[in-house]
Amino acid sequence: GLEPSFSDSTRLQLAVDYISAGLLDRAERLLDDILSENSPAKWDALRHLITIYQTEKEWEKAINCSAMLLANSAYKKEAELKAAAAHYCCEFAEQFLKEEQPKKARELIKRAFSFDKDNVRASLLLARIEQLVGNFKSATKCLIKVRKNNPEFISQILGPLAECYEQLQNMPEYEELLSNSLPDGPDVSVVLALSQLVKNRAGDEAAIEFLNDYLTKKPSLTGLVELLRLQIPKAGAKVGSNLSLLQLTVDKVLRKNPAYQCNHCGYESRNLYWLCPSCKKWDKIKPIMESGSF
Repeated sequence: GLEPSFSDSTRLQLAVDYISAGLLDRAERLLDDILSENSPAKWDALRHLITIYQTEKEWEKAINCSAMLLANSAYKKEAELKAAAAHYCCEFAEQFLKEEQPKKARELIKRAFSFDKDNVRASLLLARIEQLVGNFKSATKCLIKVRKNNPEFISQILGPLAECYEQLQNMPEYEELLSNSLPDGPDVSVVLALSQLVKNRAGDEAAIEFLNDYLTKKPSLTGLVELLRLQIPKAGAKVGSNLSLLQLTVDKVLRKNPAYQCNHCGYESRNLYWLCPSCKKWDKIKPIMESGSF
């Protein structure tokens, strides 16, 4: 008979060929056989099984295989493997949220943090769960954690953070939080959120003055569109018409620009994907921050 190592390598290669051909059931059976034999090849078999389960969206199996692989000291510090495992938990949690089972979703988010304690998606999902059950203070803590550890994702937290502070009837604290973020050179979405708060509190003129002051220091096309939107109603008919045309032109240019980019393969998109559609890597797509200059 064949040497076990030769037999394992042959079966692993055959499994890879099956995966490439889309014959995932055949590949899975072959890899399960290797796994059941507890040979040294089982670690490679686990990696290929994870690929299959990710493709088939069998998140529970993907989580279990990832946990087995990470239990091996040779793999336990592999950042990409841990990040992927956390996302499998998040995918599974989202299924339970759609089925209105927040308790099960929360358990999966807890497991996601056991793989990757600073996972942005897990923090956002936990905040969503806390909001659903009315724990608005806990939700704000989750969202502020994202702001602290992953400031490039600040645009993702502003909406839910505003909702939480509104429910807590503490909008002044929300405004203070945003104001404290300004010196860090934030995403322009922080400036827009602040201008809206100023408008609600003190009126259009105060918001215009705030935006004028900020844009003089840090020009921004997105900020300019908002400033024009506030100023157009106050302009005369002819000037207002010209300003509207300028607003539409700039807005059209901005809408063509990508909002997110993969820092591994360069893929660009208007939408956020946790798994890059191009290179198939988790956690590589980040917001493109318009922090202040043309």
